Amino acid sequence: MKKNMIPVICLILVLAFVIGCGGGGSASDKIIGTWGVDIDSYLQTPEIKEQLEAFPEMEDLVREMFGVMTFEITADEIKVNAMGESESMPYKVVSSTSNSVDIEIEGETETITVTSDSQIEITIEGQTLTLKRQ
Repeated sequence: MKKNMIPVICLILVLAFVIGCGGGGSASDKIIGTWGVDIDSYLQTPEIKEQLEAFPEMEDLVREMFGVMTFEITADEIKVNAMGESESMPYKVVSSTSNSVDIEIEGETETITVTSDSQIEITIEGQTLTLKRQ
């Protein structure tokens, strides 16, 4: 009977480890890190897609501009690095769940949604930008 318990105990220990190390935590913890723009996703947004249909020659410029843009998010600041310039903006967490966080930045409330460990979406002034962990 004791031999049959060993696999069960091992399974319980593995599950406890996975639950303790992965999945848990609030979105405000998960967003911390360095993020780059998911350019292909950005180019498929209705607004940008419409503009590129009218001016297809702009796609290379958009890819170049957003390809070097990064967002460094700490517990209280977002630093945007683009084309050799940096701008830091302090923020405060208004509310947080396991997959989204509302932040107040420059007097406006914006939402960051965690779609996976390696991807977030930030909505600013109604436009959503998908970011990938760097």
